[in-house]
Amino acid sequence: MPRLVLLSLFAALSITPASARAEPRTAEWKLTGGRIDGSARSLVDEFGHESWFFMRTTNAKGPIETRIWVRDGKYVPLDHRSTGMFDLPLAGAIFQTKPSTIAPFVAGVRQDYTIDCTFKKGEILLAPGPDHAVVLAWRSPFDGKLSMSGLFNNRQNCSGVNSQVNWYVQRGPALNVELRQTLAPAR
Repeated sequence: MPRLVLLSLFAALSITPASARAEPRTAEWKLTGGRIDGSARSLVDEFGHESWFFMRTTNAKGPIETRIWVRDGKYVPLDHRSTGMFDLPLAGAIFQTKPSTIAPFVAGVRQDYTIDCTFKKGEILLAPGPDHAVVLAWRSPFDGKLSMSGLFNNRQNCSGVNSQVNWYVQRGPALNVELRQTLAPAR
């Protein structure tokens, strides 16, 4: 079973339009597990823009015990979808479903359940896989200044300290998911 990680994330963004005459406005993008239902590899925001993407890395260095994920921007979508990952109440996008289910995945918790800790309905789980790290990407549909806040909460400890999970928030240019475009590293 892959290491499961809870992600409670929301992005509160203040967008200042490019036009100097326009009034600044504030918009909020909030991603919850209730919105992730296993039907898509991305989500559309309240403005009708595809803005959340469920992805994975394509490069790593070293054996799994000492693996370093290469954050080179070469991320691709998690192409498979499931409404019952690992026979648990998890629905979302995943790396592989056949012949066996293999992480990484991004999933919404559909009902409360307990393994070595309790996961609540509406939470988001991210899990790296044996060969790929998981990437939750957000692309702003608007130009302007923004601020972002969120919470990463790793409650599961079955694999040692912090389940050997590292978190990164990376800023960079927009990606073209349809073309599986490579992102340039952030500067």
